[in-house]
Amino acid sequence: MLYSDIPNHQVYKYTPGKGVSLYLAQSGYSNGLLVNAQNELVLLQSRSRVVSKMKAPLSAPKSDYLPIVSHFNGQKFNSPNDGAFNNKGTLYFSDPPYGLPKQLNDENKELSFQGVYSVKDTGEITLLDDELIYPNGVALSNDNKILYVAASNENKPAWYQYYLNSNGGVTSKSLFYQLPPIAKHGKGLPDGLKVHKSGIIFATGPNGLWLFNKKAELLAKITTPNMSANLAFNTQQNRVYITAHTQLLALDLK
Repeated sequence: MLYSDIPNHQVYKYTPGKGVSLYLAQSGYSNGLLVNAQNELVLLQSRSRVVSKMKAPLSAPKSDYLPIVSHFNGQKFNSPNDGAFNNKGTLYFSDPPYGLPKQLNDENKELSFQGVYSVKDTGEITLLDDELIYPNGVALSNDNKILYVAASNENKPAWYQYYLNSNGGVTSKSLFYQLPPIAKHGKGLPDGLKVHKSGIIFATGPNGLWLFNKKAELLAKITTPNMSANLAFNTQQNRVYITAHTQLLALDLK
């Protein structure tokens, strides 16, 4: 299992029974990490403002990257954050301002909005939504028909859903689950997202981990000791890993 240490510009690998080891000494300030259908590591390099893939194989990592996409309509991204591949190789990803020193007010910000995008394996990029202030975690339903996006807006923290057509385009958008303003609800914001093979949506949010079914019914809340960010399942999906500030947490699933 791989995870990013964003401020230190590194990627670490956790191996059960062996612990943590350094995987990439220079990650391009990666945040979200994905493996595509060609078994290549794809990195959403927040402060580098690029979506890239590692040139080396997974088994012999090197800090050498090939950019996949870095601009929309000739303007640099804000800071690519999280993503998900569909079964046709299209990448869906979020582009909040978190990697910019002054975020929304940074003088190097080129786009006037924060986007949710798709990029096909042909390189064709599409803006799916430009209305979220802080789009963050991204996940796809198991049938690839719904895109889920976390919105880390402390005044309107929420999760949204986008219905997709057979070409992967958005046909409609709706609110999935709304939280009260964060000051009234606890520590943390909607962030990481993954859909389990059972269809249950795992989402990090205020005070820990939130579990929903596809009807947006809250099934459970699991409190974590620190603010939780990204999450990932193991191959068997009987364990979920959570990056929580200075800790890597694991929760076994039945």
